[in-house]
This record gives sequence, C-alpha cells and structure tokens, in this order.
Amino acid sequence: MENTIQEVQIYKNLKSEMMGLKQDIINLEVSTKENIGEFCNKIDSKLESFTPSIMLYGCYNSGKSTIMNALFGKKVAEVGDKPQTSQIQQYTYHNYTIYDTPGINAPMEHEKVTSEHYKKCEVILFVISNASGVDEKITYDKIKQIVDDKKPVIMVLNKKQDASDEELKAQEDAIYANLEKYNIDKNKCSLKTINAQSAFKGRVEGKNSLFEKSGFQKLDDEIKRIIDESGKREVINVVNKMFEETINTLFHNIDNKISNPQLKIIEEEISKYEMAKRNCKQELLRTIQNILGSISTIDESQINQMLENCAKKIEYSINDRLQGEAKHLQKSFEQLKLQYKQIEMDTNDATNATDIIDSKIVAILGTTLATLPIPIPVLKPIGAVLMTIAPLIDKIKDVFGNKAEREKERTRAMQDKFREAKNSLQKEAESSILQGVDSLFNPLISGLNNTLDNHKVDEDTLRNLKEKLSKILTKLPVLDK
Repeated sequence: MENTIQEVQIYKNLKSEMMGLKQDIINLEVSTKENIGEFCNKIDSKLESFTPSIMLYGCYNSGKSTIMNALFGKKVAEVGDKPQTSQIQQYTYHNYTIYDTPGINAPMEHEKVTSEHYKKCEVILFVISNASGVDEKITYDKIKQIVDDKKPVIMVLNKKQDASDEELKAQEDAIYANLEKYNIDKNKCSLKTINAQSAFKGRVEGKNSLFEKSGFQKLDDEIKRIIDESGKREVINVVNKMFEETINTLFHNIDNKISNPQLKIIEEEISKYEMAKRNCKQELLRTIQNILGSISTIDESQINQMLENCAKKIEYSINDRLQGEAKHLQKSFEQLKLQYKQIEMDTNDATNATDIIDSKIVAILGTTLATLPIPIPVLKPIGAVLMTIAPLIDKIKDVFGNKAEREKERTRAMQDKFREAKNSLQKEAESSILQGVDSLFNPLISGLNNTLDNHKVDEDTLRNLKEKLSKILTKLPVLDK
C-alpha cells in the first residue's frame, strides 16, 4: 500500500490537539472522560497499522463462517443452521484484519455489536444466500447504507442450496434488478457468485478442480484488488469519519449548552455554514481530481480538444455546485430571518425583566441580518473561476504549437508538457474553488460571528472551544481520487 507516514503523522497531531482540549471539554460538560478516551483508543487502534480492515456482513445462515473457513483453507469459524457468531471474531488475512460478525437479522443485541463495528471497517463483504435474502428489502437497505457511506462492497451470492447455472444467473439478474429498484448504484458494488462449501472442501482436501469450480478464486482476487487499489483511501475515509462524528457530537452538545435562544440559533447557523463550506470545497476538489484523472491516454491530434473539454467540465461543475449552494444558502438565510422575526415578536410580548429573551441580542441580530448581502452574490466567484481557467487553455495551445523540438523527443516532450498543463489546470481550478466557496460562505459566517463578538456572554469559552474544534476539522486529509 502507498506510503502513509504523512497521513499517520497528521492524525497523530490532530489527536494531540483533541487531547489538549480534553480538560475543557470535560469541565464544560460537553462530553465525558470515558467518551474522549474511547475516541482516542479507536484512533490509536486504526493508526497502529493504518491498513484497511474487512468486515464479513450479511444475513445469518448465509454462509459467512463457511466463507471465512474457505478463505483460510481450514476450520477457523463454527458453522451451523443457527446463528453461530454472537460477537465480533477477528482474524489476520494477507496482513490485513478480517472480521466475522453476527447477521443483520440476528438478535437485537448482536446486531448492535455489528452496527458499532461497521463504522470502523473499510471494505465490506456482504453475503447473500441463494436459499434466501435475494429479494429481502433489509438486504438492500444495508447495501445502500454501505454505498452511501462510500465503503467498497463486494456482494457475495453463496450457493447454499442446489441450483443450476441458469437458476444462479437468474438470481444474479434479480440482485441487479433490486439494486436498481432501491436506487443503489450498481457500479459502486461488485457481485461474485461462489459455492463456499465446495471451496472449503476443495482447499482442505486438495481438490483443485472442485475449488476452481466454486468460483472462490474470483472472490479472493476481488478482495485483493480492492485492498490494493483503494486501501489507503478507505482508511482515510474511516478515520476522517471518526473525527467528524466525534466533533459533530461535540458541536451538538456545545450548541445545547448555550442557554440563550438567540445565541443558540446563531451558533447552530455558524456550525451549519462551516460544515457546508468544508463539504463544498472537498467535494469540488474531488470532482476536479476525477475529471483530470479521466484522461489516461494522449492522442496528439485530440490533445487540445481533450484539455478544452476537461476545462469545460471543470467550469460546469464549479458553476453548477456554487449555484446550488447559493440557492440553498438563500433559502437557509430566509429561514433564519423568520426565526429572528419570531424572536422579535417574543421580545415584544415579554412582560418582565426575568424573561429569557434578551432585547439587546435581538437588536444586534436584526442589524446583522439587515446588512448582510441579499441575494448572495453568486456570479462573482463563478466569474473568477471562468477567468482563471480560460487563459490556461490558450497557454496549453501555445505549448503544443512549439515545432522546434527535435522529432525524436517530440513524444516525450508532449507527454511532459501535457502533465504540466494538467497540473497547472488543477492548481488554477483548486485556487478558484477556494476563492469561490470562501466568497459564497464567508460573508454569512463573518456577519454572524460579528454578532456574537458584539455581545459577550458567559458562553465565550464554549464558542472558543467550538472554534478550536472547527480548525481540527479543516486539517483532516482530503481524499485523493
């Protein structure tokens, strides 16, 4: 797997920052010592090897334990018609960790164990028996969750009961039809049909032909392929989620600790805009990486056209996303104004000094909402994007118009310049994304932060803690393509 020293050090530094805030978090009753300790233990465990873990998932009695035995070529897991796995069982497989888990329709306490462990695993093997499960809604609810969580999933159709090749093909078709029925992108998950019992028997008894017919080698190869291709990326995805879920929980608790209703509304809006801003940046950056990564071969006669098309896709993606975010922000801003109106009405209805409504805060918030730009200036950041990308295409054309290079070096020079042009295009696009997103979100965030700064209350310590936690989120590694 790729070098991971840099990412591991980043996560260690971020964990140290979290530990530096531990006492404030506990003293302010935002979380408990036990919860912070559990978070640190999970991070330490993942960083210890920084390799992806595989989770064997699916309905009980679908053949998960037999698959585990077939993987290892010996009996490592108990098998039977009743649930055999009530706890997580851990094994080492090709220097990676693989977990056998209780079934998704096992007893409730077993399912809870599986659900908690699912969050820590990167690659999912979802086992479906050809005897049952092919058409069960719960099967596809779980698969959709895995796909939505951006975890690689291999669906394994296990031949537990006798079936002809035609019948198995019909079941494969049914699985694909159900993926479409439940709005699951079939390109995000692969399907392998096996006979786990035959695979196990073939390996144990040295019957190579039986093992080959079981289809198990294709499954084994697919597992290795996914781990090799996306292992580091999936680990980063899981560790990022650990930080994000923990910090978002702390955000929620901090917001609930803020007793004043006006300040609570503002804090929640700032949290929402900060997270939306970060997500918008990261998703656009990944989109740019995907677009540029789609050019894998160079045809000299089409090189300018490819780059121009690439730039147009980038322009469209940035425009489309920023326009969508702008509309969403405008709607959100209108809802905030309605909340303010309600607060203002409550203030006017207040009859004594002990009422919780603070008229000074209402007045400051009202002034802030009145001065923030409406509508949000969408065209400015998008215009900047177009101006920075378009000249780059002209520059690329000039580079490839140079005919003075010797013919024998022409191909090499062209490839070097093409890579240079792609890198330049990526840098220009990334710079435009950062500027555009900042231009879209910062006026709202700054305006609302100014409201808080103009009214110092006892919640200052909580807000400072939240700001430090927000900075930790911004330092999380961004997933590459």
